[in-house]
Amino acid sequence: MVREALRRALRHHPPPGTLRISGIEQVGTHPPTFLLRCRRLEALRPSYGRFLIRFLRVALGSTGTPLRLILQEGERRREVLA
Repeated sequence: MVREALRRALRHHPPPGTLRISGIEQVGTHPPTFLLRCRRLEALRPSYGRFLIRFLRVALGSTGTPLRLILQEGERRREVLA
């Protein structure tokens, strides 16, 4: 379900520049937290992180619920809150 929502988001609005997204999994529940595996993490713009969170929130029926999105490239992690 989460992977399909990510696929739809990527088809709707592909990642910017050289950012490559390879997978997603839910790693927490309070608040719902998702780990997004990617390459070229430095290419992520804050606006694209907000887009992904909004898209996931609507696709998963979590409107009004805060979501955490953690982006991981190898050992580096970056958190996007919304």
